[in-house]
Amino acid sequence: MKILSPDFAEQFNPALLPEARGLKRENRVYNLKAEAYRLRVFVLGDQPMPFETELHHREDTLFWSCECSSTEPCVHLAALILKAGDEKFPEDHWFHELPVLEKESSFSSPDPQDSLQGDLFSFSSEPSGLREAPKRSRSRAPVPPEAAGIDDSASLTTSPSARGGIRAAVSDAAAVSASDDIPLFQGLSDDEFHIQTEAPRYDLVFTLAGNGETGIRVRPALLRLREGLRSGAILRYKVSRPISPLSNVQQDLLDKLCGSDESGEGGSMPLEECLHEVLAQDELFTSGRTPITVHKAASLETGFHFKELLHDDRPLYSPEYRFVDETGEILHRELKRSSIVLRNKRVFCLDEDSGNLAFLPEDSNTSFFVNLLLSKSQGFLPADIQGILRLTEKMSHHSLHLDENYSPVSVRKSSPGPVLKLRSRQDKTETFFFFRYGHQDVPYQSALTWIPPDLSSLKSGLNSAEAPVIVILKRDKDRESELVKKIVEAISDHLNFEKGYYAGLLIGNTEGDLRLDLSLEEFLAYYSKRLNALGVELQLEDRKISSAASVSFNVGNTTDWLEVDAMVEDPDTEELKKLFFDDHYQTLGLISTGDSYVKLSESDLRQLEYLRRQGMNDEGRLETSVRNFSVIDHIYEQIAQRDESPADDILEQARAIREASHEESFDQPEGLNATLRPYQKAGFNWLLRLHQTDCHGCLADDMGLGKTLQTLSLLQHLKTTGELKTSLLVAPVVTLANWENEITKFTPGLKSYRHGGSDRISEALHFKEYDLIIVSYHTLRNDVDLFLEFDFDYIILDEAHYIKNAGSRIFKAVRSLKSSHRLSLTGTPLENNSMELWSQFSFLNPGLLGSSKEFFNRFAQPIEKKKDKEALGILRDTVSPFMLRRKKEDVLKDLPPKEIIIHYSEMIPAQAELYNKYRDFYRARVKGLLDDKGLAGSSVEIFQFLLKLRQLAIYPPMTGDADAALVSSCKMEALKDLLDEVLTEDHKILIFSQFLGTLNAMADFCRDQHWDYSMITGKTTDRSEEIRRFQEDEDVRIFLLSLKAGGVGINLTAADYVVLFDPWWNPAAERQAIDRAHRMGQTRKVISYKMIVRDTIEEKILRMQEEKTALMDGILSDDSSVFTSMKEDEVLRLFE
Repeated sequence: MKILSPDFAEQFNPALLPEARGLKRENRVYNLKAEAYRLRVFVLGDQPMPFETELHHREDTLFWSCECSSTEPCVHLAALILKAGDEKFPEDHWFHELPVLEKESSFSSPDPQDSLQGDLFSFSSEPSGLREAPKRSRSRAPVPPEAAGIDDSASLTTSPSARGGIRAAVSDAAAVSASDDIPLFQGLSDDEFHIQTEAPRYDLVFTLAGNGETGIRVRPALLRLREGLRSGAILRYKVSRPISPLSNVQQDLLDKLCGSDESGEGGSMPLEECLHEVLAQDELFTSGRTPITVHKAASLETGFHFKELLHDDRPLYSPEYRFVDETGEILHRELKRSSIVLRNKRVFCLDEDSGNLAFLPEDSNTSFFVNLLLSKSQGFLPADIQGILRLTEKMSHHSLHLDENYSPVSVRKSSPGPVLKLRSRQDKTETFFFFRYGHQDVPYQSALTWIPPDLSSLKSGLNSAEAPVIVILKRDKDRESELVKKIVEAISDHLNFEKGYYAGLLIGNTEGDLRLDLSLEEFLAYYSKRLNALGVELQLEDRKISSAASVSFNVGNTTDWLEVDAMVEDPDTEELKKLFFDDHYQTLGLISTGDSYVKLSESDLRQLEYLRRQGMNDEGRLETSVRNFSVIDHIYEQIAQRDESPADDILEQARAIREASHEESFDQPEGLNATLRPYQKAGFNWLLRLHQTDCHGCLADDMGLGKTLQTLSLLQHLKTTGELKTSLLVAPVVTLANWENEITKFTPGLKSYRHGGSDRISEALHFKEYDLIIVSYHTLRNDVDLFLEFDFDYIILDEAHYIKNAGSRIFKAVRSLKSSHRLSLTGTPLENNSMELWSQFSFLNPGLLGSSKEFFNRFAQPIEKKKDKEALGILRDTVSPFMLRRKKEDVLKDLPPKEIIIHYSEMIPAQAELYNKYRDFYRARVKGLLDDKGLAGSSVEIFQFLLKLRQLAIYPPMTGDADAALVSSCKMEALKDLLDEVLTEDHKILIFSQFLGTLNAMADFCRDQHWDYSMITGKTTDRSEEIRRFQEDEDVRIFLLSLKAGGVGINLTAADYVVLFDPWWNPAAERQAIDRAHRMGQTRKVISYKMIVRDTIEEKILRMQEEKTALMDGILSDDSSVFTSMKEDEVLRLFE
């Protein structure tokens, strides 16, 4: 929260106000929530996600915050204040006391940054800004055209798709006064809203339209021209409308049509009366603007197609007309009788849908036969066709050719196959009876007595030697009634008949549908097998429902990807078919094969559900990482052609990795200056097996179990065997010093280089000189281009939760690096949500957990929102081969009773500069004191100097010096990271410090994080209550203690972590502090951290504790007397 001055007008940048007004006008400020002391909104700017912005009023002070992270009052805050100004608050609400941001200045110059969605533009020299302004009406009076300098004779045209902007023709002589308002036409672009100074033009065209009574009529019409292009529909011709210049043939036809109409507006004329002029036109249209193609035919061929079967089983045929040219090519086919027109012994055919006009030469004999064909609108019996054929043979001189080779019809009686079509309606099932004849399903209640044949596979018979026979199947209604009765008896237990209509089914009236008191899922469970035994085919959405099918999988792979295709065996043909998932999969457990549904067993459905959660799409295909071992493990027994698939190789790889953490396949590497405990050796084995199988993993051991040592063991082994190439270690700044110390201590044979400082390497080629490059996340982010030039052997991430945010620059930088192997180290693979796990595995094994969106939908949301244990189990199975995590209690037998870990931190530049300045000053003072008074006489002053240096190393602000007030503490930042890790794992922790200022700073941090804590210092009056809260309250997991007040006399076995925030001269006092947790009653391993800042007095203290046995044994009773046992040169070395 940041403070906002009551006179906040001066805190805002005036340039932000137009943008803020624009955000409000465009409804980008929404969900305003007003509370007694707080206003909150969401503001959607130019980012894809809105920013949450808040304004608080507490004790006459204004506070504000915004997710945009601006340090100055931002545009989102201005938008909040503007939005709140439109609200009606109670009279005593604190918002009324605030100055109001200007809503709509009547005299403000339009800002180029402002939105074009405003009400009015006006012109004034007064700048826009913040001031107290009453709310005003937004209405404006319309501006007459002459006032705006617009020619009122001009016509305005707008496009329906116009958006934003305005363009108008304004007289140069017209001036706009400062008091005039010009309306802003919202939603119109400059190109789409304009003033038309010239009337539109038109093209003249001619249309043809058929009419059963008057034949084909020709009419003049218009097409609108817009910028030289035709647009819109056909318009009625009007003489008054300006048209493009006409050709001679256009003018001739127009004159003829206009001459037939008294109004002169151009009437219509039969086609036969102006055929010569029509044929001369370059283009013709139907009334629907379809271009017309004209065909002048030489003859007309007519064939006959089966139409229907009469009640006495006689077939009826309908004619097909074909207009043919001299070469025999078919120009146009026509089946519709209404499209054929006879006029003046001429045959016309106009198909307005396709835009075809065909006609024959004038011929009375041909007209006679066509008229005869048109006279029988119902169709032709075979005898009729034979009669017309004989007549055409007797008459000559006509252009009609009748095909005598039409298809004969054979009528047969067929046995029906029962089909029951299902439909779900609320919680009941509706069934509909159908019967199959051939390949067609006929409703039981249909009045059809014969089955329409499938004519699509038959040839028309024209010009062929012999026409195929058409087989007509007749229904067997008696057999249908018997089958309906059997079906009704089979499902009568759950029948629910609607009144009268359905009840008749039980007494023989079987012409209705059934409704059952069962859901569709229950119906299939109860009756599918019983009905199938009766020979009834069940259908859902016209697709067959089969049962007793089984699922199998085809598995293939590429270098990095595994491809799994789910197949289902058709129970009828035993053919493997690809399956699909649709809505019925979720509701009924039915799998689609495209043309049918299959009812699967519960085990197969569970298998498919597992694969769906792994990312299998609706087409039954899963593409996942080749390292997704759990998928192959689940489907192994159902893999088709297993010998040809990669399944066995993948499972062998998974087995080797899984067993590596429980065996000792490899000896401790040579050159390692440490003896690995059994669990550490198992971890080393696991890391090496990952290396050998070309897999990448995360070592996620509990803090204090030696992740650093296990990692260095791997690198040392590879170094010894000659396999190690230049590798990269990325770690937080505060742990770099610790890594350097551990490398020197345990693996001195590794040649390492720390990349940092102003003199750091600038050419990636020099990386080859080292075994291990050490760099901080921050420096890597800044130098990412340099690191992209090098292909590393290993990339190792320490504290890998630093890349938990997939949108951060650090994640993108790390993700883009090139390497052969990848390893991450973290004690807290999850801190806040499961998406952090996706980020880490996106670095380790891209594609294993899908895309971030897929992971969110399949795992993150179900696990976190719905507590989905199945999703959690699948996620665990997927990542477990690549994550080794041991908690302290898991390996307690391998650990000593307690362990002390030295945790090094390194000062940031500002802290180091301040510390070195004081150190140099004090060193000069100490030399003078030793010369003047000697060590015995100056010990008190020297001790004060050392105290000041310790404070600067620990937490500079507690010195009280002005130049230290804003200097950050590297040790405090390291402690915050440590607390995040410890608390994530539900541990309890003791933090000891000798300085009240440090403890108070820690307490402030705990409050900011909303962490409960206990605290004991010399000022604490009720120590027992603080101890009780820590020991008994599960929510209190942090205990802040001063070394002297809390270091002795109390039992704090609830804690299993201890932090000695600052080292003391007397190690016995430190041991006593650790023993507050490590004592009788403690059932868990206690891990203690001594936090040391490199290159400071603290390192000197640590060295003294190691070298001076007197100090180690706690001989000295007075801290200041430490110097009495030191020599003057030893004291001076403390200030080096």
